[in-house]
Amino acid sequence: MSENQQMNQSEELQEGEVSEERENIEDVILEDEEKLTLGQKLIYFFSEPSKTMKDLSIRPIIYPIFIISLLYVMMFVPKMGLIIEEQKVAMEEIYAQQGITEIPDFVMTTMYIGGFIGAFIAPIATWFFTSVIVYIIALITKAKGRFKGILAITAFSSIIILLGEGIRTIITLITGSTIVHTSLISLIGILNLEIESTSIVYLLLSKIEVFSLLYLFYVAIGLTYVFKISMKKASLISLGYLVVTTIFSLALRLI
Repeated sequence: MSENQQMNQSEELQEGEVSEERENIEDVILEDEEKLTLGQKLIYFFSEPSKTMKDLSIRPIIYPIFIISLLYVMMFVPKMGLIIEEQKVAMEEIYAQQGITEIPDFVMTTMYIGGFIGAFIAPIATWFFTSVIVYIIALITKAKGRFKGILAITAFSSIIILLGEGIRTIITLITGSTIVHTSLISLIGILNLEIESTSIVYLLLSKIEVFSLLYLFYVAIGLTYVFKISMKKASLISLGYLVVTTIFSLALRLI
């Protein structure tokens, strides 16, 4: 190895050490800032989201996702009867083809229990899956940050998804229909378009959903603090998640 190469490597190591030391000093300074209570985090989440996300990046907490999951279950209860009734009709048709006139009690019990378990687990599974994908995309872009920070901001951002579910639940109770769209799929009915629910166009329209996009916006704000990057880069990482999940859904549809 030449003398110039050795000098370059030495300079790179020194720059890396200085950069790491600077980041450690910044973290210490940030940790000395006033800690927000959960109530303050919630208030600032709507009035000044950057303040909440900054606090979460410094002092990450993940327990809010479990509170959100419990609230999901509470929202499932009032519309459970409508959902089970629709499933029951479909099940009756299947059993009728087998010559069975009545659905066994244990099947109905399983449907109720499965509904409650699914309502609780779905938000947690989605939260963790989202965090992993976002973190992988961030690493690919050479962003550096703590995975726990990602878990914290995606957990708190799930409040947006919860609000969307709340609005859909209210509409369901008013209309009596369990099928409520807050995505571009709603345009199909408004414009009287004939698009099959199994088509790729239908899938793409379903991915452009109001609350999901707002959720990703909040995640992007959080990423700017977790990874100490610009909003532009954070937005690209956040939208990268949407692209990855859309491609994954398309792949499953084509299989």
